[in-house]
Amino acid sequence: MWAIYRGLTILFQKETKGVDIESYLELAINQIQNDPCLNSPYKALIEDAKFLLKRYDCSLQHTPKEGNKCADLLANMGVAQDEHVGVLEESLEEVKALAIDDMAGVSVLKD
Repeated sequence: MWAIYRGLTILFQKETKGVDIESYLELAINQIQNDPCLNSPYKALIEDAKFLLKRYDCSLQHTPKEGNKCADLLANMGVAQDEHVGVLEESLEEVKALAIDDMAGVSVLKD
């Protein structure tokens, strides 16, 4: 939930519109796309995310983890870094081939 929200705030800061956001976190997507439970601890976060999605004409959809190798690689890189948030201005070489696989629908299950 926080990763989706943080990504939306970066789009807001850069005034970027029309981004298709994919996540394998189906529960988070469902809570954002539908009304959250009244007693949800994430209610304010969900409402803010819904506002940013609408304001910046972004879509949010589920993708299986195996079908988004770029996000998996970047998430693993993020865990290994010391900084709280990293923003890449250009694609990394190791991500480009994975992006082509993701767009083609090629998925590789890990052992």
